[in-house]
Amino acid sequence: MLNLQGLRVVVIGAGPTGMRKVHSLLRAGAKVTVVDPKPPAGGIKIPGEVEIIADEYRSDQLAGARLVFACTGDRGLNSRISSDARRAGALVNSADQPEECDFYCPAVFQDGDVVVAVGTGGQSAGLAVFLRDRLAGAMPANIGKFARRLGTIRKSIRSRIDNPHQRAKVMKTLAGRQGHDAFAKDGPAGLDRLAEQLLSGVADEDPLHRDKS
Repeated sequence: MLNLQGLRVVVIGAGPTGMRKVHSLLRAGAKVTVVDPKPPAGGIKIPGEVEIIADEYRSDQLAGARLVFACTGDRGLNSRISSDARRAGALVNSADQPEECDFYCPAVFQDGDVVVAVGTGGQSAGLAVFLRDRLAGAMPANIGKFARRLGTIRKSIRSRIDNPHQRAKVMKTLAGRQGHDAFAKDGPAGLDRLAEQLLSGVADEDPLHRDKS
């Protein structure tokens, strides 16, 4: 997974495939440029924050791009875009042409900071979506909020336990079934109480332990 926040990404082609990429990229915080001489079909509007180049494709339109998506529906043109993108120093994804791709776009489930991505090496987007949906259905409720609370507790534990092995043991318990059960029952307060119990246990096991809170 890449951090696309603020990075320039160029999508060539404003058809259904290209527009799906546009919306995903915007959610990831990318600065998106769409190149197509025609507007999207079916009255679909391009979001206002997207730069639109209503012209035929030219290689100079890729200047400064970190990622390029070739979504024209013309395999020959997509191949040319792929070659141009690499010369421009960008990574390229060519729709329905895995042999032309430097990277693949997984099907993604996200809840807060928890992200599960499923890919098939460009072989079947439908299969990736099917597997993502199966995994999403198995995700515990509020897993994003659980992860966020774990991050807060982790900072406290780092300041209160010097021994890295003890820290790892406590965090493994908090991040596992016992921790999630406590969170599911009583929310953040339940997880916090479990954390304090585990920290007390560390202090009992190690007489040299010093609680720095």
